[in-house]
Amino acid sequence: MLRTPSVRVSIFLHTLLFAIVASSTLNYWSVANHALYENWDPYYFQKQSYIELVPGWAKVLKDIFAFLLLFLSLWFPSTAPKLNLKENRGLIICYSFCLVSLAIAIARCIFTSFSITLVFTCLRPFIAAVAVFVFCHRHLHPYYLRWVFESTNFLSIVQVYYAYLQRQAGVNQNGIGWFSSGLARSVGTFIGPNTLALFLALVFYLNLSVLPPHKFRWLILLLYSVGILFSGSRTGLLIILLLIFINLYTKLSKLYPIIKDKLLICFFGIPLFLIISTSALSHVNSLSGRTQSASGDGRVDILKSYFSETDTLSLIFGKYLGYGSNLVQILNKNTGANNEYFLADSTLTSILTQFGFLGVFIFICIICILINNSSRKKYYIQNYNLNYFSGGLRQDKVGFLIYFINTAATIIIFEFYACLPLIITLLFLFRLPQFIQSSPISNQRGYFETHTISPPLDT
Repeated sequence: MLRTPSVRVSIFLHTLLFAIVASSTLNYWSVANHALYENWDPYYFQKQSYIELVPGWAKVLKDIFAFLLLFLSLWFPSTAPKLNLKENRGLIICYSFCLVSLAIAIARCIFTSFSITLVFTCLRPFIAAVAVFVFCHRHLHPYYLRWVFESTNFLSIVQVYYAYLQRQAGVNQNGIGWFSSGLARSVGTFIGPNTLALFLALVFYLNLSVLPPHKFRWLILLLYSVGILFSGSRTGLLIILLLIFINLYTKLSKLYPIIKDKLLICFFGIPLFLIISTSALSHVNSLSGRTQSASGDGRVDILKSYFSETDTLSLIFGKYLGYGSNLVQILNKNTGANNEYFLADSTLTSILTQFGFLGVFIFICIICILINNSSRKKYYIQNYNLNYFSGGLRQDKVGFLIYFINTAATIIIFEFYACLPLIITLLFLFRLPQFIQSSPISNQRGYFETHTISPPLDT
């Protein structure tokens, strides 16, 4: 491909996207090195004295990259293939309601003790999300997105390496076993074991179900499984077990098409999946060394307490921006404002507390619109490399939903910068039309509408 201006812009913006992921992933690298080589503590990631060792520039680097991505995505003319995304009235309506709900949340901050600085700080995750959404609409290209996904493998291998070093330190200095999953939990270069595990689980999904097959991917999947085991995250282990099950089912369905029969799925497939899920959860809990209900009841109790203590207006529109945010809890630790210490602990609870049922409804609508590929067209590529249009990427919606639902119930995605850009780009990946490298066939009753396109002029 010729390096025309639009190609260079696309490469640069996709590099910025990767920079957001990389800077978020390696944000606590210096803290991890300090704990490993100078002053080991198996729970250093919970101690403020360690967290304060993070340089100031490292804290804001991901935000700088996000601002740059937003500004440059708007500044440069659109470089996405013209057939990539279609105008969707539902998305436009949802985006409009997002602005309204965000304005309500900001307005309600006036009646709190929040400073302007704190309100702006609470907007950081949403600015990062908006930046990725604008980028996806105007510049997302599957060919370059593939290499963003591939590059995350280098970041993930670094995480596995540090998870190994942290487990080794726990074995040598604290006397724990190598497979004592629930005792001393590795965090890699993140600030929590769940963030490590769910990042590795996401890259596990990318290698298993999205990126093109490769003979060494099994080794990568094995390494990530070990890293998740060292983190002691039950959600992470459950996700990869379910992803493996779905992947095996998909391969078997190609060999034995009968197992895709709807009646068979309803009477045997769904019950079998529930049995396997329950069994996997039980096995994961036994590995973790913790009771089955410990984490789940904690999050359910948080939600119950919010319902019991909140007025009707706040349930509909939310309390205020930042309510339930771990960020606010850290910044307000010395103010004594106990009513602002509420910690949501999951994505849906976080949205509910800040934007009410209106925000939850909008959030679900956006996810459903993006994940539902409404295109009934197949585009046939003539005399050109199909990989340029498709990136060689696959679309596995079931695996994505398994990851997304479990993750949304475990952490606050909007404060998890390392995964947020990857999750959003995956949602837009499902909107890509089908590209086939062959001559178009005549339309038949009930078949897809077909279109033929020529190679892009600028490549």
